[in-house]
Amino acid sequence: MAFFLDFAGFVVGHLGDLGEIPQQRQVEELGEVDVLLVPVSGSKTLDPSRMTEVISLLEPKIVIPMHYRHPGLAPDLAEGLEPVDRFLKELGVDEPETTSVLKITKSGLPEETQVVMLEPAATP
Repeated sequence: MAFFLDFAGFVVGHLGDLGEIPQQRQVEELGEVDVLLVPVSGSKTLDPSRMTEVISLLEPKIVIPMHYRHPGLAPDLAEGLEPVDRFLKELGVDEPETTSVLKITKSGLPEETQVVMLEPAATP
């Protein structure tokens, strides 16, 4: 299941539990995607290799990995999740930009796809 939100021409996609690579017709219907949130652990969704295929098809300007194991994640929540490293390797990214807050404008989007890691927020 995936969701795409259009904010006056600024398109954000959330791939959720995407189980298959979209067909070309679906990609064309979506049009331009500015920011894409992608689950990357391969648990209940596409594995990192197939997820990079989706990214290549959609050609977003910014990719934000989500749903992966990281230090500080409670063991019960981390069960079945892989670290983000394999996904980054599949994309050929050595050192992604990391930030706690991401402010984006349409005019400030990069020309080439860029991976941005969001630092996890503290949970209550």
